[in-house]
Amino acid sequence: MNRKNLSWIAGIATALALAGTGALQASRGGEGVRHVEAGASIQAAIDAAHPGDTIIVSAGVYHENLSIRTDGITLRGAGDGPQGTVLEAPATPHPTSCTEAGEVVGICVAGVFVPGQNDLGTPVRDTTVSGFRVDGFSKFGIVAYNAGDTTIADNDVSHSGHFGIAALEVKGVRLTGNRSHDNGQSGFYIADAAAAGAVITGNTSSGNTRGEGIGMFIRDAAHGVVADNHVEGNCGGILVVDSISPAPAKDWTLRGNVVRANNAACTRTEEVPVPLSGFGIALLGASSTAVTANTVVGNAPSGDTAIAGGIVLASAKLAGGPDPTGVLVTRNSVSGNTPADLVTDGSGTVNRIAGNSCSTSQPAGLCG
Repeated sequence: MNRKNLSWIAGIATALALAGTGALQASRGGEGVRHVEAGASIQAAIDAAHPGDTIIVSAGVYHENLSIRTDGITLRGAGDGPQGTVLEAPATPHPTSCTEAGEVVGICVAGVFVPGQNDLGTPVRDTTVSGFRVDGFSKFGIVAYNAGDTTIADNDVSHSGHFGIAALEVKGVRLTGNRSHDNGQSGFYIADAAAAGAVITGNTSSGNTRGEGIGMFIRDAAHGVVADNHVEGNCGGILVVDSISPAPAKDWTLRGNVVRANNAACTRTEEVPVPLSGFGIALLGASSTAVTANTVVGNAPSGDTAIAGGIVLASAKLAGGPDPTGVLVTRNSVSGNTPADLVTDGSGTVNRIAGNSCSTSQPAGLCG
């Protein structure tokens, strides 16, 4: 999997001038249904499954990393609480296409690809993963890569070395009712998807305070809705950015989200070579995007940062991306943010910031 260097953020900062396997216990409980009891192998059930099968996993702690590459698989745990279906890293992980540099993904939903290369083969389609508690994997908690029509719902993902829940090179992805927290990088990450068709609703992202520490990070992905999520206590809230990738960041609706007190300070990393702290919603080079009816409160930097403010609209040109075009920011409730509730560098065309409830803006006069 080719993770791109994100050095483009440095240019944005200048432009803004802002501060072990058991035996398989699987039986047909009906056509296409397999059951995995505590102590058995979930991966063995996945390997034995046929397209369209549902795999129901009983409550218990399973020390496995999982890989789904067959179309039409539904993988359903017993719930994402401590007494539900808990997935933890095994002492000896089995190799999957998502393993890179020895780092392990908890649940890998992936079509055909060659790690480190951009050429993709046949995608995996129509997968659902729900009802799991995924804790402590060195790479990602759950990832969909080269996948179509994927649903990741009602999972709790934490303490991943990098992203909690990620979707890369996807077409049709639904992230609903998940909690992603205390991960090494962002809680949710959608990237490199020119036709993402994403529905991201009812999720919580919190406590992601290492690496870039963004609650929801959308990079070079198009067509989606981010609605009714709660994003709090990260280094940054929601970031939509169009960088140098061919895929645009366009046609997004951000609606009804609560973005509060994302004030932790994340130091620079190799991938994100600038510090981040204290922004609510930031749109860098985005186009044809609406930000409406969100509550953005109390986002203030606690350390050095490349981006700051309640709602920020700015160019990505110095990073190789475009100016923002056709962005609407309206009917948001924005208060108590530093350095201002609304911040824009004035770049781009056909952008409109109006009808927001706020007290401060840079430049002045944007509130109301």
